[in-house]
Amino acid sequence: MTTDIVPLQMNYPLVATTHLANMSDGDLMVIGKAFPGDNLTDEQRLIKAETMRSQFMLYIDNVDNKKGARDAILRCVTQSIAECMLTLASIDLPLTKSLGYAALIPYAGVCTVTIMYQGLCELIYRSGTIASIQCGLVFDGDQFAYEVGTAPALRCIRGDKPATEANLTHAWSIAHNATGPDTIEVMERSELDKVKGASKMSKGPAWRDWWGQMYRKAPIRRMAKYLQTSTSGAAQAVLARALELDNSGFMLSQNEKYKEIQDANSKELSEQVSAILKAPEALPAPTEIPPPTADEDNALATIVGEMREGVDSSMMDSEFIVQVTFGLLGRNDIQSKTEFNQVWNAIVNEKAFDLETGDRIPDMGEQA
Repeated sequence: MTTDIVPLQMNYPLVATTHLANMSDGDLMVIGKAFPGDNLTDEQRLIKAETMRSQFMLYIDNVDNKKGARDAILRCVTQSIAECMLTLASIDLPLTKSLGYAALIPYAGVCTVTIMYQGLCELIYRSGTIASIQCGLVFDGDQFAYEVGTAPALRCIRGDKPATEANLTHAWSIAHNATGPDTIEVMERSELDKVKGASKMSKGPAWRDWWGQMYRKAPIRRMAKYLQTSTSGAAQAVLARALELDNSGFMLSQNEKYKEIQDANSKELSEQVSAILKAPEALPAPTEIPPPTADEDNALATIVGEMREGVDSSMMDSEFIVQVTFGLLGRNDIQSKTEFNQVWNAIVNEKAFDLETGDRIPDMGEQA
């Protein structure tokens, strides 16, 4: 299976989904060859890749933008979005919002894909050993009981307390096997907390915005691990690949290549601007503005920590400052006191960047 995207001008933010239409047949074929199955012709693989691209364009265009979610995806490095296509192609899972099989998660300029519990169920169905799967959550005040053994049974009657994450007590799943008794998997809150705590993005968008789906997926994932032993061939390979992707999660430190892409892009733009605005040789060189002192750097870090206290974010304070700096200056460092004052004003005085994500908050003039 090919696992690399053909080199393409993808080192800029996506900006608009129409740019995905510029992918060449060669780039699409890389994605097409990732689809499992030995009997697909090149033409069929190209069609599947084109369909995947159309799904991504439609999905992104229809993301709810009330909190800037669509804008966050469009600001992601295009190569990371293309690799999300490659990921879903490798397990032949469509990105269709109505199906809810997967979701795109933007973070700090990088897009990743998360497999939702419906997608995991779909891959289990393909094994042919499961007739159907049910799953659910139990909250404080619900009547809940289950029994395992030769005649497994589970019963849950919803109570009147709010279905909030704080009130969650259990997550359960039932696999109705094609042959033999049903399989029941129940996880208590303490186990669910361990699952969330082990996630590399426990405070990221997936757990924050779709906590119900993430908790539902936990017992299904546990069940799927031993279901692999009862399947074989392509279905087993695809299910194993999906679990591997889900287990790997998303860690910003593992995406240094995107930081390199952003830095290279910033350097390229800087060189272009320098070439255009290069001062005549007869002019004296400008006086160098010294960089900020250590005390100034520490003061900025301290006030950022105070401002972000209690903010639900997987970003460290230092990562937040880097994100703001990149958004303002196009690079990840501050080279003069003038630039330091610009960053300080944007964070402290103007509060122009989201404390949770480090993304710029458009002012009224920009929104108009």
